[in-house]
Amino acid sequence: MKNVNIYLVAFALLGVLTFSACGDDDDSGPTISSQIGTALEGTWTVSTPDPGNPDDYYDNMSLVFGTFTEGTGGSLSVSGINDDLISDFGTQYNIAGMPSSISLFSLTLGGNIGEATVSGDPTAGPLVITFSNQDGATIGRSTGVGEYTLTITKQ
Repeated sequence: MKNVNIYLVAFALLGVLTFSACGDDDDSGPTISSQIGTALEGTWTVSTPDPGNPDDYYDNMSLVFGTFTEGTGGSLSVSGINDDLISDFGTQYNIAGMPSSISLFSLTLGGNIGEATVSGDPTAGPLVITFSNQDGATIGRSTGVGEYTLTITKQ
């Protein structure tokens, strides 16, 4: 009988130690990428073309960012510019890397442009987007080729 009691006590202690080691499963809140993606959703238009841009091909551009999903990004549609340039942006976007701030991040675009740097808080106001479109030069196109910095505002 003493052996049975010892086994019962040992089993009870093992159970207590096992269950007390479990951690908290509470979610720590949305990631910075998720906050950025949610704030980007919607239509953004060029509000201030940069006079230093090599041309005015992007001055009337609108970007529509679709619903953002962590890890996979969202849909992107572009209008107000030449069709050749629209295809350079692709139809998908994602937040590049692991941003440490909501006010400075990079977007990975599905087209030839590849990556755009964005500064400004998407929850509070206009954003400054900087991108390079060099693909056109490789196919003999000169329109829309170069380094661009545009201020975009959410509609």
